[in-house]
Amino acid sequence: MDLWLVKTVGIILAVIGAVLIFAYVNTEVNLSIILLAIGSALSLAIVEFMALRYLAGKKLKHEGHHTCTRFAHLDLLSKSCVPAHV
Repeated sequence: MDLWLVKTVGIILAVIGAVLIFAYVNTEVNLSIILLAIGSALSLAIVEFMALRYLAGKKLKHEGHHTCTRFAHLDLLSKSCVPAHV
Protein backbone atom coordinates (compact mmCIF):
# COMPACT_ATOMS: atom_id res chain seq x y z
CA MET A 1 0.00 0.00 0.00
CA ASP A 2 1.28 3.44 -0.92
CA LEU A 3 0.69 5.23 2.36
CA TRP A 4 3.21 7.94 1.46
CA LEU A 5 1.02 8.89 -1.51
CA VAL A 6 -2.07 9.16 0.68
CA LYS A 7 -0.21 11.39 3.13
CA THR A 8 1.19 13.56 0.34
CA VAL A 9 -2.22 14.11 -1.23
CA GLY A 10 -3.65 14.84 2.22
CA ILE A 11 -1.09 17.58 2.79
CA ILE A 12 -1.76 19.10 -0.63
CA LEU A 13 -5.52 19.10 0.01
CA ALA A 14 -5.01 20.66 3.44
CA VAL A 15 -3.00 23.51 1.90
CA ILE A 16 -5.61 24.07 -0.81
CA GLY A 17 -8.35 24.11 1.81
CA ALA A 18 -6.42 26.53 4.00
CA VAL A 19 -5.88 28.92 1.07
CA LEU A 20 -9.57 28.83 0.14
CA ILE A 21 -10.66 29.46 3.72
CA PHE A 22 -8.09 32.25 4.18
CA ALA A 23 -9.24 33.96 0.97
CA TYR A 24 -12.90 33.67 1.95
CA VAL A 25 -12.38 34.99 5.48
CA ASN A 26 -10.34 37.94 4.20
CA THR A 27 -12.79 38.60 1.34
CA GLU A 28 -9.97 38.21 -1.16
CA VAL A 29 -11.80 35.87 -3.49
CA ASN A 30 -10.67 36.64 -7.02
CA LEU A 31 -10.42 34.73 -10.28
CA SER A 32 -7.26 32.89 -9.16
CA ILE A 33 -8.95 31.59 -6.02
CA ILE A 34 -12.06 30.57 -7.97
CA LEU A 35 -9.90 28.70 -10.49
CA LEU A 36 -8.04 26.98 -7.64
CA ALA A 37 -11.35 25.85 -6.12
CA ILE A 38 -12.84 24.63 -9.39
CA GLY A 39 -9.63 23.01 -10.60
CA SER A 40 -9.10 21.20 -7.31
CA ALA A 41 -12.67 19.93 -7.24
CA LEU A 42 -12.54 18.77 -10.86
CA SER A 43 -9.20 17.02 -10.41
CA LEU A 44 -10.50 15.19 -7.34
CA ALA A 45 -13.61 14.15 -9.26
CA ILE A 46 -11.44 12.81 -12.11
CA VAL A 47 -9.32 10.84 -9.66
CA GLU A 48 -12.48 9.42 -8.09
CA PHE A 49 -13.82 8.29 -11.48
CA MET A 50 -10.45 6.74 -12.33
CA ALA A 51 -10.52 4.84 -9.03
CA LEU A 52 -14.08 3.64 -9.70
CA ARG A 53 -13.06 2.51 -13.15
CA TYR A 54 -10.07 0.67 -11.71
CA LEU A 55 -12.25 -1.06 -9.14
CA ALA A 56 -14.82 -1.97 -11.79
CA GLY A 57 -12.04 -3.52 -13.86
CA LYS A 58 -11.07 -5.66 -10.90
CA LYS A 59 -14.67 -6.93 -10.71
CA LEU A 60 -15.13 -5.50 -7.22
CA LYS A 61 -18.55 -4.33 -6.16
CA HIS A 62 -18.40 -0.63 -5.36
CA GLU A 63 -21.45 1.37 -4.40
CA GLY A 64 -22.17 4.48 -6.39
CA HIS A 65 -22.81 6.70 -3.37
CA HIS A 66 -19.17 7.83 -3.44
CA THR A 67 -19.72 9.34 -6.87
CA CYS A 68 -22.86 11.13 -5.67
CA THR A 69 -20.92 12.40 -2.67
CA ARG A 70 -18.26 13.88 -4.96
CA PHE A 71 -20.88 15.75 -6.98
CA ALA A 72 -22.44 17.01 -3.75
CA HIS A 73 -19.02 18.31 -2.70
CA LEU A 74 -18.63 20.09 -6.03
CA ASP A 75 -22.05 21.67 -5.59
CA LEU A 76 -21.32 22.77 -2.01
CA LEU A 77 -17.94 24.11 -3.05
CA SER A 78 -19.47 26.21 -5.80
CA LYS A 79 -22.08 27.63 -3.41
CA SER A 80 -19.94 28.19 -0.32
CA CYS A 81 -16.64 29.48 -1.68
CA VAL A 82 -17.88 31.98 -4.23
CA PRO A 83 -19.52 35.08 -2.74
CA ALA A 84 -22.81 36.23 -4.28
CA HIS A 85 -21.29 39.43 -5.64
CA VAL A 86 -18.64 37.64 -7.77
